[in-house]
Amino acid sequence: MTESDADAATASNNEFHRLLRRLINVTPAELPALGWCWFYIFLVLASYYILRPIRDQMGVAGGVNNLPWLFTGTLIAMLVLNVPFSALVKFLPRKQFISLSYRFFAFSILVFGAALHWATPEQVVWIGRFFFIWISVFNLFVVSIFWSMVVDIFNSDLDLLRAETVSTLGKDERSAASRA
Repeated sequence: MTESDADAATASNNEFHRLLRRLINVTPAELPALGWCWFYIFLVLASYYILRPIRDQMGVAGGVNNLPWLFTGTLIAMLVLNVPFSALVKFLPRKQFISLSYRFFAFSILVFGAALHWATPEQVVWIGRFFFIWISVFNLFVVSIFWSMVVDIFNSDLDLLRAETVSTLGKDERSAASRA
């Protein structure tokens, strides 16, 4: 990279920073962390929006009359899994906890895929019910993991407020993309 390229990159960063400052109060040093936070929440929510229609289809495959039971199962699963989840958050370092959690959730999606592949038609309905509950739990925990990471990274209330603002912009972009 030549000196003129570096000057052009700095000028473009300054223009981007000026444009972004019109929306939120952000310093140039915070831009990388805020950009990664935006990208992270965008991907987390996009994963749920990809899985949600599959979850809904599998939930109604067993009959619409069973939906109240699926929501009750979701509540029970969240209550039961919240205790071990909280213990893991407390005892594991943040980096280790986040990587283990996302690997666990990715592995569980693969297990559901394999189970559906080899299941009989009668078993598919029951796997679909468990999938409906599990994806709802997945959504709660992956978003919670994101916010716990953001709270740990940003050390003051003002920093956190600015991070939430950028993350909200990411959610708005994801919503706009899903409507298109």
